Amino acid sequence: MVDGDTFVLRSGERVRVLGIDSCEMSSDHGPDAKSAAFSFLSGSQLTLSTEPGVDRDQYGRLLRYVSTNEGDMGEHMVTGTHTAVYAGQSDASPDRLRRLQAEDGNGRTCDEPEYSPAPEPDGDPGPRDEPDSSRDDDSGSSSSERRRSGNSGHPCLPGERDGDGDGYCGEG
Repeated sequence: MVDGDTFVLRSGERVRVLGIDSCEMSSDHGPDAKSAAFSFLSGSQLTLSTEPGVDRDQYGRLLRYVSTNEGDMGEHMVTGTHTAVYAGQSDASPDRLRRLQAEDGNGRTCDEPEYSPAPEPDGDPGPRDEPDSSRDDDSGSSSSERRRSGNSGHPCLPGERDGDGDGYCGEG
Protein backbone atom coordinates (compact mmCIF):
# COMPACT_ATOMS: atom_id res chain seq x y z
CA MET A 1 0.00 0.00 0.00
CA VAL A 2 1.23 3.47 -0.83
CA ASP A 3 -1.70 5.27 0.79
CA GLY A 4 -5.49 5.06 0.94
CA ASP A 5 -6.10 5.35 -2.80
CA THR A 6 -2.90 3.97 -4.35
CA PHE A 7 -1.28 0.55 -4.10
CA VAL A 8 1.33 -1.54 -5.88
CA LEU A 9 0.61 -4.81 -7.67
CA ARG A 10 3.01 -7.76 -7.48
CA SER A 11 4.10 -6.82 -11.01
CA GLY A 12 5.33 -3.48 -9.63
CA GLU A 13 2.61 -1.44 -11.35
CA ARG A 14 1.06 1.29 -9.22
CA VAL A 15 -2.74 1.50 -9.23
CA ARG A 16 -4.70 4.66 -8.38
CA VAL A 17 -8.34 3.98 -7.48
CA LEU A 18 -10.68 5.97 -9.70
CA GLY A 19 -13.15 8.37 -8.12
CA ILE A 20 -11.75 8.69 -4.59
CA ASP A 21 -9.25 10.91 -2.81
CA SER A 22 -7.76 9.74 0.47
CA CYS A 23 -5.76 11.83 2.92
CA GLU A 24 -2.06 12.02 2.12
CA MET A 25 0.28 10.04 4.35
CA SER A 26 1.80 13.25 5.73
CA SER A 27 -1.59 14.32 7.14
CA ASP A 28 -3.08 13.30 10.48
CA HIS A 29 -5.51 10.80 8.93
CA GLY A 30 -3.33 9.54 6.07
CA PRO A 31 -2.23 6.48 8.07
CA ASP A 32 -5.91 5.74 8.86
CA ALA A 33 -6.72 5.78 5.14
CA LYS A 34 -3.80 3.49 4.35
CA SER A 35 -4.79 1.09 7.12
CA ALA A 36 -8.43 0.98 5.94
CA ALA A 37 -7.33 0.30 2.37
CA PHE A 38 -4.89 -2.39 3.48
CA SER A 39 -7.57 -4.09 5.59
CA PHE A 40 -10.04 -4.02 2.70
CA LEU A 41 -7.59 -5.43 0.15
CA SER A 42 -5.60 -7.78 2.37
CA GLY A 43 -5.99 -11.43 1.46
CA SER A 44 -8.57 -10.74 -1.22
CA GLN A 45 -8.52 -11.43 -4.91
CA LEU A 46 -8.70 -8.09 -6.70
CA THR A 47 -10.73 -7.25 -9.75
CA LEU A 48 -9.44 -4.21 -11.62
CA SER A 49 -11.83 -2.60 -14.07
CA THR A 50 -11.11 0.14 -16.57
CA GLU A 51 -13.03 3.24 -17.51
CA PRO A 52 -13.28 3.38 -21.33
CA GLY A 53 -10.64 5.73 -22.72
CA VAL A 54 -8.80 5.99 -19.37
CA ASP A 55 -5.57 4.13 -18.68
CA ARG A 56 -2.92 6.07 -16.72
CA ASP A 57 -2.57 9.35 -14.85
CA GLN A 58 0.18 11.93 -15.24
CA TYR A 59 2.38 9.93 -12.84
CA GLY A 60 2.13 6.72 -14.86
CA ARG A 61 -0.19 4.97 -12.39
CA LEU A 62 -2.90 2.68 -13.71
CA LEU A 63 -6.32 4.27 -13.12
CA ARG A 64 -8.75 1.54 -12.17
CA TYR A 65 -11.92 0.73 -10.33
CA VAL A 66 -11.04 -1.87 -7.70
CA SER A 67 -13.28 -4.49 -6.15
CA THR A 68 -12.93 -7.61 -4.04
CA ASN A 69 -15.43 -10.21 -2.86
CA GLU A 70 -16.27 -7.63 -0.14
CA GLY A 71 -17.44 -5.08 -2.72
CA ASP A 72 -16.21 -1.89 -4.36
CA MET A 73 -13.12 -0.33 -2.76
CA GLY A 74 -14.16 3.24 -3.59
CA GLU A 75 -17.59 2.80 -2.01
CA HIS A 76 -15.98 1.23 1.05
CA MET A 77 -13.32 3.91 1.46
CA VAL A 78 -15.61 6.96 1.20
CA THR A 79 -17.54 5.82 4.26
CA GLY A 80 -14.51 6.85 6.38
CA THR A 81 -13.57 10.43 7.20
CA HIS A 82 -10.13 9.82 5.66
CA THR A 83 -11.47 9.52 2.09
CA ALA A 84 -13.89 11.50 -0.05
CA VAL A 85 -15.14 11.51 -3.60
CA TYR A 86 -12.43 13.01 -5.81
CA ALA A 87 -13.28 16.70 -6.12
CA GLY A 88 -11.13 17.58 -9.12
CA GLN A 89 -11.70 16.70 -12.75
CA SER A 90 -12.17 12.98 -12.32
CA ASP A 91 -11.66 10.27 -14.91
CA ALA A 92 -14.36 8.20 -13.17
CA SER A 93 -17.72 7.97 -14.90
CA PRO A 94 -20.49 10.33 -13.78
CA ASP A 95 -22.54 7.29 -12.74
CA ARG A 96 -19.68 5.99 -10.55
CA LEU A 97 -19.20 9.44 -9.00
CA ARG A 98 -22.92 9.60 -8.14
CA ARG A 99 -22.70 6.18 -6.46
CA LEU A 100 -19.65 7.27 -4.48
CA GLN A 101 -21.33 10.52 -3.44
CA ALA A 102 -24.33 8.54 -2.19
CA GLU A 103 -22.00 6.56 0.09
CA ASP A 104 -19.91 9.57 1.21
CA GLY A 105 -21.95 11.05 4.01
CA ASN A 106 -19.09 12.70 5.87
CA GLY A 107 -16.55 14.17 3.45
CA ARG A 108 -12.88 14.06 4.29
CA THR A 109 -10.95 15.35 7.28
CA CYS A 110 -7.18 15.00 6.97
CA ASP A 111 -5.41 17.38 9.34
CA GLU A 112 -8.16 18.28 11.76
CA PRO A 113 -8.56 16.56 15.14
CA GLU A 114 -11.67 14.54 15.77
CA TYR A 115 -14.78 16.72 15.85
CA SER A 116 -15.52 18.54 19.07
CA PRO A 117 -18.31 21.07 19.48
CA ALA A 118 -17.46 24.76 19.30
CA PRO A 119 -17.27 26.61 22.64
CA GLU A 120 -20.29 28.52 23.85
CA PRO A 121 -20.32 32.16 22.63
CA ASP A 122 -19.53 33.46 26.15
CA GLY A 123 -16.92 30.76 26.77
CA ASP A 124 -13.19 31.15 26.36
CA PRO A 125 -12.05 29.11 23.36
CA GLY A 126 -8.68 28.59 25.06
CA PRO A 127 -5.26 28.71 23.46
CA ARG A 128 -5.05 28.14 19.75
CA ASP A 129 -2.15 27.01 17.65
CA GLU A 130 -1.68 29.16 14.58
CA PRO A 131 -1.36 27.19 11.34
CA ASP A 132 2.05 27.05 9.68
CA SER A 133 2.00 30.03 7.32
CA SER A 134 4.48 28.43 4.95
CA ARG A 135 2.33 25.40 4.15
CA ASP A 136 0.06 25.36 1.10
CA ASP A 137 -3.20 23.47 0.98
CA ASP A 138 -4.85 21.93 -2.08
CA SER A 139 -6.46 25.24 -3.06
CA GLY A 140 -3.10 26.92 -3.62
CA SER A 141 -3.68 29.54 -0.93
CA SER A 142 -1.35 29.59 2.02
CA SER A 143 -2.51 29.50 5.62
CA SER A 144 -1.32 33.07 6.07
CA GLU A 145 -3.66 34.19 3.28
CA ARG A 146 -6.54 32.49 5.09
CA ARG A 147 -5.61 34.23 8.35
CA ARG A 148 -5.49 37.61 6.62
CA SER A 149 -8.99 37.04 5.33
CA GLY A 150 -10.20 35.94 8.77
CA ASN A 151 -10.37 32.22 8.01
CA SER A 152 -8.38 29.74 10.05
CA GLY A 153 -9.71 26.53 8.47
CA HIS A 154 -9.24 24.92 5.08
CA PRO A 155 -11.42 25.19 1.97
CA CYS A 156 -14.35 22.81 2.41
CA LEU A 157 -14.22 19.57 0.49
CA PRO A 158 -17.39 17.88 -0.78
CA GLY A 159 -19.37 16.60 2.18
CA GLU A 160 -17.59 18.69 4.83
CA ARG A 161 -19.68 20.97 7.02
CA ASP A 162 -19.13 24.71 6.82
CA GLY A 163 -20.44 25.93 10.18
CA ASP A 164 -20.39 29.67 9.43
CA GLY A 165 -21.01 29.66 5.66
CA ASP A 166 -17.70 31.25 4.62
CA GLY A 167 -16.48 28.33 2.49
CA TYR A 168 -13.87 27.17 5.05
CA CYS A 169 -14.12 24.09 7.27
CA GLY A 170 -12.27 23.04 10.38
CA GLU A 171 -12.06 26.53 11.80
CA GLY A 172 -10.94 26.82 15.42
